[in-house]
Amino acid sequence: MKRIFIVITFLMIAKYSFGQEQANAGKSNSKYAGDIILDQEQTYNQRNVRLSVAFNGWMYAAYSIIDSATNSSGIKIVYSKDNGLSWNTMNAYIFNNITYPAFDIVVAGNDTNSLMLYVAGVRKNSDTDYVLYIDKYNATNAQYLENPYRSNKNNSVLDIALASDYRQPSINSAPYSVAMLYSYRNLPYDSLNYVLSTDGGANFNYENNVTIANNYLRKISLSYGRSPNFLNGRYYAAWEVINSNSPSANGNIYTSHNQNFINDAWQAPHNIDSIAPAAAGLCRYPQIATQFNDIDNDSIGISTLIVAERDYQGVGSDHDILGFYNVGNIHANNWSRALIDNSSATNTLTPHVRFDPAYNNFLLVYYDSTNQKLPYLVNSMNLSQPDTWTKITEQYNDDTTNLIAPWPKVEINPALNQVAHVWIAEGQNNKGIAMLDAEYLHTGINEEPKSIFSNGVIYPNPASETATISFNMKTSSDATIQIIDITGKIILDKEVTNINAGKGVEKIDVRDWDNGVYFFSILSNKEKFTSRFVVSH
Repeated sequence: MKRIFIVITFLMIAKYSFGQEQANAGKSNSKYAGDIILDQEQTYNQRNVRLSVAFNGWMYAAYSIIDSATNSSGIKIVYSKDNGLSWNTMNAYIFNNITYPAFDIVVAGNDTNSLMLYVAGVRKNSDTDYVLYIDKYNATNAQYLENPYRSNKNNSVLDIALASDYRQPSINSAPYSVAMLYSYRNLPYDSLNYVLSTDGGANFNYENNVTIANNYLRKISLSYGRSPNFLNGRYYAAWEVINSNSPSANGNIYTSHNQNFINDAWQAPHNIDSIAPAAAGLCRYPQIATQFNDIDNDSIGISTLIVAERDYQGVGSDHDILGFYNVGNIHANNWSRALIDNSSATNTLTPHVRFDPAYNNFLLVYYDSTNQKLPYLVNSMNLSQPDTWTKITEQYNDDTTNLIAPWPKVEINPALNQVAHVWIAEGQNNKGIAMLDAEYLHTGINEEPKSIFSNGVIYPNPASETATISFNMKTSSDATIQIIDITGKIILDKEVTNINAGKGVEKIDVRDWDNGVYFFSILSNKEKFTSRFVVSH
C-alpha cells in the first residue's frame, strides 16, 4: 500500500461571522469558516466587488457604493495586511448625480518598496460625458500617488479590465507592465481598446484597437500569459458581442491576444462559442485565464481557458457554465469545449476563473442560484480531462438565504498558495455587502472551533519520496484519510480507527506516484478538512 506522511499543525485565525444561525450550515469543507464582512460601515449599497492579492499576501479590494436616496455613488478601496482578517480604508469617494459603471483593480510589484495598486474606472457625468482613468496608489502605505492615465469620452464606456505581468514579466517590460482593456460605444460601432504601460505604470503611452463590432460589446476580461516556449509574454482578451442592448440578451464570445509582444497589435478575433452548436449565440459574461509560469504545457503552448454563462434553452431560466480552452499553438484557432456545469437541475451563473502558477491549476467559481451556493473547482493546466473538474467545496459561502447577484471572484494568495474569494451578499434594505472567505481561514471571532480536528500544512510540499500530515484530534475518534488526484481518481482511502485525542500521524510513500497535484482529506464524524499538495520527483 502506498503511504503518505502529512503533518497538520493547529491554526487559530479570528474572523467576522456572518449569517447568524446559518453560519457554517451545509458547508462541505470545514476549512472555510465564518465569512468576513469587508466593511462594517454599511451605510451604502455595496456592489461589484473586486479583489487583488500582492506577492506577500496583502489584499486589496474595491467595490462600488451607491446611495439611491441621494442619487449618489462612488468607489471604496480597502486593504488588509493580515491575509484578509481585518480591513482598512485606502480611499473612498461618493458624488451626487455621478455614477461609476465599471472599474477594476490590480496590485503589482515584488517588494514593499515598489508595491503599487492600480485602479481603473469610468466616471459617468452625463450621457455624453465620461471620464476613463487609471489611478495609482502606494500599496504599502495606502497613499494616492497620481493619475497616470485619463481620457474623456463622449459615449458610454461599457466595461473595464486590468491585468499585470509582474509575477512573470514580459521581455518588453521593466520592471513589469500594466494593461487595461475597455469596451466603448463609439457610434455607429462599439469598439474594444487596449492601453498599456511597459514601465511599471509610470506611463500609459501605448493604446490601440483590438476590434470593432457591429453589435454591442459589454462584458470583457483580460489576462496575461507566458511560458518558456513563449517568453515574450502576451495579453489575452475575451469579450461578448450581443445583438441587443437588453441586460438579459445573449450573444457570442470572442477572444484574441497580442501577436508576438505585449506592445504588438492584436490577432484577428476568434469566435469560440460556435464550436459548440448548442451554445452558439447563447453565451455571455466571459472570463479568461492564461498559464503564466516557468514550464511548458504538454502541447508546448500556453494553456488558455475561457468560461462563460450559457442560456441553455434561450429563455433565461436554465443557465449553465461552459469552458473553452486552447492548449496548443497559440496562433491557431485550436479551441475545444470543456463541460463544467451543464446540469438541468441547477441554474448556474456568472463564472470567474484564475490561473494558479504554484500548482499549475485553473481555479473556477460561479453562482449556483438554485441552491444559493458558491462552489469552487479546479482543473489542471493541461486540461487533459476538460470535462472532469475537482470540486474543492460546493459552498464556501455561509448563508444560503442572501444571494441575488453575488458575482463571485477567486484570487490566489501567492504568500500561502491558497485561494481567497469575494462576492456580494444581500443585507438589509436591499443593500449589498462585500464579503470574503479563504481556504486558509478557519475560525470566526468569538467562535469555538467546530471541527473535532485542527488543520494545518503538509510537508514537504512538493514531496518527492514521502510527505507528512499530522493532525490534532480534540476528542478520540475514528477518521478516514483520502487522497485523490487532479482527475478525481481516488489514490488512497484509508480508515484509521480509535485515534486518541492529541496528535495523529500518517505516512505515505509517493515515490511511485506521477508528478502533479493531489488533494488529501481527513473525514471524521461527518466533518471534513481538505487541502492540496504536489508530488515532484
